[in-house]
Amino acid sequence: MKVFDKINLKIFSVIIIIISVVAMLFSFDIIQDFDFLDVLQENLILTNVISVIFILLAIKSLFITGKKEDVSNGVLLENSNGKLFISKESIIGMIETDLKSYSEILSKSAKIAFDEQNNLLVELTLAIRKDTSIKELSGKIQNSVKTAVKKSADLDVKFIDIKIKNVAEEDIKK
Repeated sequence: MKVFDKINLKIFSVIIIIISVVAMLFSFDIIQDFDFLDVLQENLILTNVISVIFILLAIKSLFITGKKEDVSNGVLLENSNGKLFISKESIIGMIETDLKSYSEILSKSAKIAFDEQNNLLVELTLAIRKDTSIKELSGKIQNSVKTAVKKSADLDVKFIDIKIKNVAEEDIKK
């Protein structure tokens, strides 16, 4: 929703609240000076029900924001110039491209998720060559992936969990 539309909605909501409260005051005979509003007192239940409904709708439009954009398949980044949506597939592609530089990796798969602060959680499943130092390789991979994702997408990687599914001598289909 554009800024002008949001402002109009807020102003309209405040006006509706004021009118509804005034209508309720007339219906309960708290304000008595206007004879032309006697119809509000005659239909007391209808006036109050409609007033309460209008008040609730106005409060909803004042305080409850519009629909959230669906970001279940990626992350939405915003700045003063606009929005940027990066899909999960793109981020996985970045990670897998970074992993191609490791000759020790025979096969790989990556899964990602996001926490509430848009920090990235990465789970890598790898098959590696037989004579590879797993601890050393995993440290290199974690640092490399964090740096690559931060540089490319400006996302902070919170965790990189690595699972070694296989240690083999020969190449496995990548």
